[in-house]
Amino acid sequence: MSKTYSVRQSKRLKNRSSESISITVVTCMIYWLLRIIVIFTSRLNRDAKQNLEMDWSDKKEAHEIDTNCFNLRNGHTNKQFHPGAARYQEIQSTPESWAQVCHQ
Repeated sequence: MSKTYSVRQSKRLKNRSSESISITVVTCMIYWLLRIIVIFTSRLNRDAKQNLEMDWSDKKEAHEIDTNCFNLRNGHTNKQFHPGAARYQEIQSTPESWAQVCHQ
């Protein structure tokens, strides 16, 4: 048994179907916009994490260097990390020559 609709009822049905389609289109657009936002935010977070890790590694290395330098003392014998580091070289200035250059 088929239903027959009046003109007014058929227009109403047509409007409902177009509203349903427009709601579906809007829902899909919102879904894809949220997906793009999530991807973009993920990339920003990854870049920020990489920058923080690089800063942390630089600070860690600087802290290790500072710790080594802080532990150095004039009386310690472990200052010679490189051959000839503790040897007096002729091109180095003495306190007297440094004072003479500063007073000129």
